[in-house]
Amino acid sequence: MNIVHEQAKRVYKMFVDFDGTITRRDIGEQIFLQYGDTQKAEAIIKRISSRELTSVEGWKALFEILHPVSIDELTKFVRSFEIDSAFLRLVSFAQEQQVEMIILSDGFEFYIRTILERENITGIPIYSNRLIEDGSGKPQPVFPYRDEECKDCANCKRNHVIENSGDDEFTVYIGNGSSDVCP
Repeated sequence: MNIVHEQAKRVYKMFVDFDGTITRRDIGEQIFLQYGDTQKAEAIIKRISSRELTSVEGWKALFEILHPVSIDELTKFVRSFEIDSAFLRLVSFAQEQQVEMIILSDGFEFYIRTILERENITGIPIYSNRLIEDGSGKPQPVFPYRDEECKDCANCKRNHVIENSGDDEFTVYIGNGSSDVCP
């Protein structure tokens, strides 16, 4: 019996943050603490958390202090990060109840996909920032979902929720970080 859909015959969607929500730790931060100047990374992360820097400004500052490293090397590094065991149950529940799940992240797609593939989780749309290799010896961030009106986030999650939700749909958002609130 499909409990959720039996009650109202409505479409249900679940939007979920990644870093620190699906994973136990913020993988984006850990990359710069491992492969960048640790003291500078900590200071930049603190400025992002206190909203002294916008997400875009913060990411750009973090990439400036990143030591030369390939995306392949970063991918190997992120494979060791754990997801919250509750997330696996949430994915199972969403599939059983036919609730569409969408991941929204101010982090980067390469590590989200790496973690999901490791856990054999497929079919979940991801809206996040991206990395490219430009020949400089270290990856560069790309912000395909930046909204000029949204000054705080590199990936405007609000827009994704609006664009992927209908007026008659029931929407749930799960996230606990500074990029999970719309000022």
